Amino acid sequence: MPALRPGLLGSPSSLRAKVAHAPPPVSPVALGARVRYDGRMGARTTSRAAAALVAALAVSSATGCASWVIDEEEPFWRHRVVVDGDTLGPEPAAPAPCAAPYALDLEVVGFAGDDASLLTPVIAALDADPRLELGRLVVRGPDAPGLVRQRLAGPPAPSALRLRCRSEFSGRWYNALIAFPGLLPFLPVWYGYVYDLELELTGELRVGRLVRPGSIVVGPPRPVRRRARAELRELNCPTSALFHIWPLHGFHGVQFVASVFMAPFMIPYDGGATTERLAEVWGARVGRRFCEDVVAALEAAGALRYPRGEPWQAPALAAASGSAVGSGDR
Repeated sequence: MPALRPGLLGSPSSLRAKVAHAPPPVSPVALGARVRYDGRMGARTTSRAAAALVAALAVSSATGCASWVIDEEEPFWRHRVVVDGDTLGPEPAAPAPCAAPYALDLEVVGFAGDDASLLTPVIAALDADPRLELGRLVVRGPDAPGLVRQRLAGPPAPSALRLRCRSEFSGRWYNALIAFPGLLPFLPVWYGYVYDLELELTGELRVGRLVRPGSIVVGPPRPVRRRARAELRELNCPTSALFHIWPLHGFHGVQFVASVFMAPFMIPYDGGATTERLAEVWGARVGRRFCEDVVAALEAAGALRYPRGEPWQAPALAAASGSAVGSGDR
């Protein structure tokens, strides 16, 4: 993920610290098995999970697990998320450097909980895109009340984007079976719990246009939306971590009995740290797709560009955009 420019989001203890620079994890059973999300993915995943459970139980019974020596510090045993498919489409090409980007102020609302974790890489992508120059950032919500960053002094940018996020997670019914008896062959470690995500990013874009030199008119808000579905697997879930490596603890009977009662609680999505891991491996991809939507909307509306590094003053805007009057807002 591109690094944030410190002038906009501040130090690593600010918003950007929610998204760590971690390499994408690799699932030992799903190497190269990424698939596009479609209507048949649920059935394929259900049959795949059942087959994995049966096969792993057979191997576990045949070989035994009491003699295993497990190093809990290895990356394989750490909490991580794998995205098996989404509806974002192909990865967009990297944008070329731009000497006259679109000037844009950004306001983010509803910054809280899982939505805050998913919004952070989107903000990072908007800030890093060379076709955009973010001037003022306002973030509102319980996790960042009244946060304001101002890069350039002077008037607001001619265009502004108000952004919010809505996320909805759901778990598969067979997550209970992955918890028990799936803990016997360590299914929560190498296969994980399966969840579905419905994500919607909604923006209200107000575009400023130069009607004559020195005169800027801001049009009505235009919607900018990006909807996506994704299937993800959570490996080494902290909620059931006590049972994942049961040969290490020496009270197997207690663990197995407790896991029977705990298994139904693994069906719903827990959020929190899981969403943060998801944002690490998938958030930048969402951010890049949303950047494409924002830039396309700015281009369609004839938004103002300005020479990079100069304030939003009327002479600079006139020089960058010319004196021609654009078409009306659609």
